[in-house]
Amino acid sequence: MAQIIELMGHFPKRLALSGKYSHEMFNRRGELRNIQRLRMWRLADVLREKYVMPKKEGEALADFLEKMLQLDPAQRATAGEMTEHLWLTYKLEEGSSKVTSSPSSERRWSV
Repeated sequence: MAQIIELMGHFPKRLALSGKYSHEMFNRRGELRNIQRLRMWRLADVLREKYVMPKKEGEALADFLEKMLQLDPAQRATAGEMTEHLWLTYKLEEGSSKVTSSPSSERRWSV
């Protein structure tokens, strides 16, 4: 749970407190019970720093993933909406960090 929060931000209080076992993980303010210090690390930064992805591509992939990983289900993108996302049409030119758009592109990066 702590890693999810570090990557995606804090759970909305109403979600943190709504689960059957939420009282075991969260206090009444919606904060984690047993972990006080979190090290927030944006998904785009993880992709760039840990997976050595170029900034532009990392930002595009992070935007794509973050829309699907929203903590609040009401804010999550649908599968249909995600088919329209720009990241699905990215193509990396061979030997370059320049990104172009193409419907039949191949991915260079796998996470």
